[in-house]
Amino acid sequence: MSSSPILPIEILENIVDLLSDDRVSLLRWALVSRNFTARSQKYLFHRVRLGFPGTSENHFMSARISRFVDSLTPRLVRYIKHLSIYNYIESSVPWLGHDRKLALLLPKIEKLESFTLSGPRDVAANKLSPNLLSVLITMLASAEVSEFNLFEIDSFPIAFLGRYCPCIRSITFSLHRTSTPDSGDNLSLPHLRVPTNAGFVERVVLCAASTCFIAALYEETKLPGTCLSFARVQEIEVGSCDDSTLELIKKLLGDSAATPSLKKLSCNFREVSDFSLSNFMQELHLIWLPCSLRKLQIEILHETGAHFLDWLSVALLNSAEVEGGSRRPLEELVLVIHNKRFPDATATLWEAMDAQCAALDRALSVPAYAVALRRVDIFVEVAREFFYTPYAKTQQNLMEDEVFVSYFSRSIDDLYARLPRLRARGIVSVKWRIRRRGNAA
Repeated sequence: MSSSPILPIEILENIVDLLSDDRVSLLRWALVSRNFTARSQKYLFHRVRLGFPGTSENHFMSARISRFVDSLTPRLVRYIKHLSIYNYIESSVPWLGHDRKLALLLPKIEKLESFTLSGPRDVAANKLSPNLLSVLITMLASAEVSEFNLFEIDSFPIAFLGRYCPCIRSITFSLHRTSTPDSGDNLSLPHLRVPTNAGFVERVVLCAASTCFIAALYEETKLPGTCLSFARVQEIEVGSCDDSTLELIKKLLGDSAATPSLKKLSCNFREVSDFSLSNFMQELHLIWLPCSLRKLQIEILHETGAHFLDWLSVALLNSAEVEGGSRRPLEELVLVIHNKRFPDATATLWEAMDAQCAALDRALSVPAYAVALRRVDIFVEVAREFFYTPYAKTQQNLMEDEVFVSYFSRSIDDLYARLPRLRARGIVSVKWRIRRRGNAA
C-alpha cells in the first residue's frame, strides 16, 4: 500500500464496515492514522462502533477503552459522526468506582450526528455513575447530537435533554421494565448553559417499559425555560404498548393537532393481554389518526385481531371525514397479523373476522384514500414451532410441513378474497411468513 492512498468511498465501504476495539483492529487504526490521507480518513472514521463482551469480561473494559482513547488524535475525532457503544457496563472495580476512560473519550467529541449507548440484555440493573452521566449529558449538548439511542441502561436523567439539548431530533429508548428516570440531583454540569434557541423532536421510538422516560421528558418540555418540544413529531414507533403508552401517544398527537406533522405511525399491539383488552380498547378508540399520516403500520395477534381491526376501520373513516372528506396523504398501510393457532384443515383463520375484513376494505376505499393510497401490505406471521428443524427432518416431517404450507397458502388466498375493493384497485398484497426469535424471516 502506498503511503498516501486516496480511495473512493465504494472501495472503502468494502474494506472497513466495522471498527472493533480488539488489539488487531487498534493496530489497523494506528496504521490508518499514519498512512491514509485526510480524505480517506474522513470516510473510514465516519461511523465507529465499539462492541464489548458484556458481563463475562468486565474487568477488561477500562483497558480496552484506554487503548481506544490513546489511539485517537484531534483530527480523527473530527471525522467521527456516528458513535455506538454496545454491551457496555461501567467498571465496578472498587478502587475506581466508575470508568474514567469513557469519561475521557466523550469530551473529545466535537460534533456528532448520532450516539448510541447500549448495555447487555442479561443485566437487570446497569446504572451509570453520576460522573459519567454528567460527562454524557455535557457531550450530548456540546456536540449537538441529533439522534440519541439508549438501550438497557437504568435510571437515566432524561429531563436534562429538555433543558440543554435543543438539537436532538430522534430519541430511541428501550429499557428494563424496572428502570425509572433519575432526578439528576447529584450531577455536576458546571459548563452547561441554558440554550437560547428551541428545538423540536421529530422521531420517537419507545416500548412499554420505557414509556415513563419519554413521558418524563414530555412533561419537562411543558415547563418554562425548556429548549425542546414535541409539537412537530413526524414519526412514532411503539415496540410494545400498554395503557400508559396509549396515554402518551394521545398527548403527542394532541400537541401536533394544530399543525399536523405526524407522517409515520407504527404500533405493536401483540403483547396486549386478554385480561386488560377491554380497558385498552376503550382508550384506543379515543385516539384519532392525524390527517397528515403517510404510513401506518399495525401489528396484532390473530386471537384479538377482530377488536383491533374494528378500531382501525373506524379510525380510518373518522380521519377521512375530517374537513369534509378531503384527500388524505396516506400512501401505505402495513398490517401484521401474528397467528399462534395450530393449523386446522377443517376451519379457516378468518371466519371470525369476516365483518372486520369487509369494514377495513370499505374504509380504505372511500374517496379520501382514492388517490394517495398505493400499497396495502398484509403479512400473516406463523410460529416457527409449526415446522420441524431442518437437521431433524424425516419423510413424515416433510409431509407435515407440506400440509402446513398448503394450509397457510389457502388461508392467504381466503383473506385476499375478503378484500374485493382493494383487490380491484390492485394495491393489496397478502403474504405469510415464519417468525423466528422475534424477527420475521
